[in-house]
Amino acid sequence: MDRGMTWIRGLMAGMTLCLFGDVVSAGGPVLDFDEFLFGFDRPVYVTHAPGDFERLFVVEQRGTIQIVQSDAILGSPFLDISSQVLNLGEQGLLGLAFHPDFPTVNAFYVYYIEDGSNDSVVSRFSVPAGTPNDADEASEFEILRFTQPWPNHNGGWIGFSPIDGYLYISSGDGGWECGSLNPAQDLNSLLGKILRIDVDGGSPYAIPPDNPYVGVAGLDEIWSYGLRNPWRCGFDQETGDFYIGDVGEAEREEISFQPGSSTGGENYGWDCKEGTECSSISGCSNTNCACGDGTLVDPVAEHDHGAGCSITGGEVYRGCRIDGLAGTYFYSDWCSGTVWSFRMVGGVRTDFQVQSFSLGGFGPTSFGRDAYGEIYICNSGAGSLSRIVEVGPTIQDCDRSGTEDACDILDGSAIDGDENGVIDTCEVGGEVPTVSEVGSAVMAMALVAVGALVLRRRADNPTFA
Repeated sequence: MDRGMTWIRGLMAGMTLCLFGDVVSAGGPVLDFDEFLFGFDRPVYVTHAPGDFERLFVVEQRGTIQIVQSDAILGSPFLDISSQVLNLGEQGLLGLAFHPDFPTVNAFYVYYIEDGSNDSVVSRFSVPAGTPNDADEASEFEILRFTQPWPNHNGGWIGFSPIDGYLYISSGDGGWECGSLNPAQDLNSLLGKILRIDVDGGSPYAIPPDNPYVGVAGLDEIWSYGLRNPWRCGFDQETGDFYIGDVGEAEREEISFQPGSSTGGENYGWDCKEGTECSSISGCSNTNCACGDGTLVDPVAEHDHGAGCSITGGEVYRGCRIDGLAGTYFYSDWCSGTVWSFRMVGGVRTDFQVQSFSLGGFGPTSFGRDAYGEIYICNSGAGSLSRIVEVGPTIQDCDRSGTEDACDILDGSAIDGDENGVIDTCEVGGEVPTVSEVGSAVMAMALVAVGALVLRRRADNPTFA
């Protein structure tokens, strides 16, 4: 199979090395970001509906959700609840998650701060049959509500676990120094927590029976605690590992990691600790924990305020377009725009690096994924959407579709019946070289022929130089 293409590519690669030297990078793919779409009003999240390879959904803080299709913003929003959203400072429409079985279960969920009450609200909406780009604002069904004592530290990320299918919700500590009332360590408060609920098991929801505080002291909805302002979390869609970007107070910004095998109950330390350091804020007098408590879970990555001031948690790459990047977690900082990445291997952080590109200063508010697993970045300051791309990639495209074979297999436009990573039609008949590949091969053979002719003329005529 594919022998014809193999020798042509081999010849081309050999000629390239002979003429230009080794151009293969030993450090993995070279990355950049493509700021490809402008025109959003303070975008704070980007995601996709399950199985939807055509559209992206971009959450705008003012209370609207825009649809991106064919790299353009559609003319009207998917959802507009701006009249009921408190759009001020850190408040607004902050989170979006589609039901894992969407559109069979025709529901999606949002997290917003309600105008008039200042409450955090998680609600369900539906999309009428026949109007996939127009959600029904009147279909709102409230799932969960809790009071915010101050206007900041709202958390606001929501997402379904790929392992258990439950809805996870990040809540901030309510704001002010140490959350004012120090709720992050209080198991009778929903603030400063990761919550976990079952939206299918009851109305408005049920408590998963294996939540860590079921039947013991503490609110049943709590999954983990000790967080200040978890601004953007994310699941690894392959492993179920959970990453939490938690904004610091005075000194440290941090990324916490929870393995997919976790049974919950982790205490991430706020407000006794900022990152790996003891909290230095003078109002932090919490008696529910101590900085030296060995049960507090330290972050796997952190930086001080010389590198940024407000962390933006990210996403794990599981895309089909960039080889060698699978399992890499990307995150940033709202102030610096720097992008960092690392991998978790056996619970240990590896391959930590500062990426070679920057997002240009203030504004990266969120990372998200499309249905292919490619990573996008929202920039609120520029009102733009960017994507992480590979510089000068060589794609595997045996069916000549113009996209990676792995992406064609993923979206169902090509079949890989034996699941060996090769499109079936390529296995049956073999690849047909493209015009550009044949032309390049002919050029390479011509160069070889010219070289041979030169050597022969030199042998026939010693004076030829």
